[in-house]
Parts: sequence; C-alpha cells; structure tokens
Amino acid sequence: MVEHQLPKLRVAGSNPVSRSSAPGRRPPAPARLSRPARGRGGSGTPSAPRGARWLAALVALAWAPGGPAGAEETVARELKLASWNIAWLAAATEDGEIPRGEQDYARLRRYARVLDADVVALQEVDGVAAARRVFDPERYAFHFTSEADQRQRTGFAFRRGLAVEPQPDLVELAVSGSRRGADILVRAPGAELRLLSVHLKSGCRVEPERDPGKACAILREQFPVLGRWIEARAREAVPFAVAGDFNRSWSAGDPLWVGLDDGDPPGVDLADPARGLRPRCWYGAYAAFVDHILLGAGAARWLVPGSFQEVVYHDADRRARAKLSDHCPIAVAILPGGKAATTPAARREARDGAGGDPAPPRRARPDRGSAPPLERAARDPAPGARYDSALARPARRRSSRVWSWTKYSNIDFIAQYVQPRGPSNRPRRITM
Repeated sequence: MVEHQLPKLRVAGSNPVSRSSAPGRRPPAPARLSRPARGRGGSGTPSAPRGARWLAALVALAWAPGGPAGAEETVARELKLASWNIAWLAAATEDGEIPRGEQDYARLRRYARVLDADVVALQEVDGVAAARRVFDPERYAFHFTSEADQRQRTGFAFRRGLAVEPQPDLVELAVSGSRRGADILVRAPGAELRLLSVHLKSGCRVEPERDPGKACAILREQFPVLGRWIEARAREAVPFAVAGDFNRSWSAGDPLWVGLDDGDPPGVDLADPARGLRPRCWYGAYAAFVDHILLGAGAARWLVPGSFQEVVYHDADRRARAKLSDHCPIAVAILPGGKAATTPAARREARDGAGGDPAPPRRARPDRGSAPPLERAARDPAPGARYDSALARPARRRSSRVWSWTKYSNIDFIAQYVQPRGPSNRPRRITM
C-alpha cells in the first residue's frame, strides 16, 4: 500500500525527518520551496507547494475565532423542558397520603431516567428531600416554594451545570389554601428563560367557567393571577414558559384560556404543544391533557417541531398504579437563543452541545442497512418526538395514531409512548 504524504514545509531552525527514516540513516533532504512567483502580482517571495498551501489555509480557517465567513450563527444547545405531578411524593418511606416503599421509589427513579429532561417542573412533591428520592442528586439540583405547611409543593429539578436563579414565589396563586407557584430564571448562552411551575385547583376540569362550585370559583381567581404574571414577563420582553398541572383541559372558546391567550401585550401569544392531542396515560383514561407546558411568544419561536413527548407507565407497573402517579410526565424541546433545528443531524448537534456527551450510535436495519420506518419516523423531528434509538426498539402498534417503544435499562424495561404530531397540531398517522 502506498502511503500518500503531504509535502513538508521547512521552518526556520528545523530539520524535518521523514517518518520512514531508520536510525543510522541519513535523513532525506527537505522539500524544496518553489521558485519565486513571477508575472502579475509577483513579489519575489517564495511560495509553498500547492498541497501545503491548502493545508495551511484549512488550519487557519479551523482556528479562526469567528469560523468561516457567513457562519456567525451557531446552533444553540437544546433544552428539554418537562412537567410531572408525582402525586403526594413524600421524603420518607411509607409516609404521607400515598405510602411508598423502596420498590416504588425505584420505579419512579427509572421513569425519571427515561424522561431525561434538563428542567422538570414538579408538583405534589414535599420539598427537596422528596425530590432527591426520585431524581439523582448528583445530576440534578432543586428549588421549591417556601411553604412550610404544604406537602403538595411546586418546584423544579434542573440539571447541574445550568445557570439557574430562583425567583420569589408566586404567593398570590395560593387562593384558599391552594399551592403557590415556583419561579426560576434560566440563563442560557445569549438567552434567558423564565419558568413558572404551577398546580392549580382541582375539581373544575371540564365544567363551565361559571360553574357555581367551589373548585371552579377558586380556579377563576387563580387564572387572573397567572395572567398578570404572564403579562409582566411579556412586558419585560423575557421569553417564558408556564408548566404544570392546570387541572383544566382546554375546550374551544374556553373563557379561562381566552383570558390567558389574549395577545395583549404582544408577547402573550401562548403556544400549547399538547393542545389537540389525546393523552395515553393509563390507557387513555383521560379525554384531554390537564398538564400543560405553555410557551410565550419568545419561547415558542425556539420550540423544536414535533418534540412534544409523553412518557407512559409500562404494563408491568399496572398493579403499582396507586404508588406511581395519576399523571404521566410530558416534555418539549426548545433551542434558547437559536433557531429550532429541522433535521435529525442538527437536532443531535443541538442536543449534545459543545463538549457534551456524544450522540448515541444509530442501530441499522440488518436487511437494508438503514433504520426501520417506525424508527425513522420517531427520530425525525417532523412526525415524532426525539428518543434514544440506541436504547429503544419498535414495539407493537397500539393504535393508528400512537406508537410505543421499549427502553431498556440495566435489568428492567420501561415503555415510552410518543405521540406524533402533524402541522395541524393533530396526531399524525404513520404508514409503514
């Protein structure tokens, strides 16, 4: 085999030696410099061989601080936002309204690993000590509201390394003994994102807004408080998101939704990636989502298309339903400060970021050497949500609109259901 080598440039004070030179042999003569340039623009300065000139140009381009011309824009790091109501999560074993054993906490930890979010808005969690039972404290830090007499607190688990500044609690949201809102500011490179975790009053899921019941009356008081917080962020021109358990499923013309999404000021142009989708949590027990991740106009521009995700509990954990939660985690992906990536390669680059963990290897289909249609559909951001194809495999079809994949950990497995979404914000049918 002939080894092709680039010509060597002789640098002042150096005597290059060929790699093939053996000890005791006289090193070959260095490569000659070409003759001085003549003709137009000839200055008499010796020039390097053509291959070396190309190499020098490439090295200079690679080390240039700004990169190639016209490449000033960089791909922002993808941030996965999630929301999870973990139903009376207590810090101590066999304590609280839902006593849980060690096995129950282990189940919840497995689903937290499957969720694998950067920031998780939490509800019904009894503070930091309880959250540490589910989320690895070596990977996550926590912030919760300062309610000493409330065991259903709202808060956040966020990945260590993120620049997060806790903000004062939204105390006005605690109407008639309900929960406060937890508020944080996330500083990303070149961008800021304000996040609010909420848990609104239950009991007015689909009832008319003017229902005389106590639950709807409290909810009617909470929504204006939430609206004022949203309007304040819009006037500050700070991108924001409100995530949590709203205990309300939006219907066409719902006055509570209309009051929030009134477009005044302009930054109050809310986007709900889950709107129009049917939840699959606990075999579709609920007709519509009550957990939402609402994005303001600024954050909505960062939304990765088709990134909405719902993680559903596995059939093997059906008997442990009372010990898990009546809510399933939901998540979306955004690119703070950048444009939403539209190709799988761009999304992998955005997800890993500079110096991040390498993207997982792709499994190829043995007979065709490419990913199977279902795996391609889940990997592509247009029809479905991102998932780790190296740790997942297609499972049987659940319905015409919902697909499932099985994720494997060390000794157990968890099913993750992802709802594909089309441009009309309705579930997309995937044909194989």
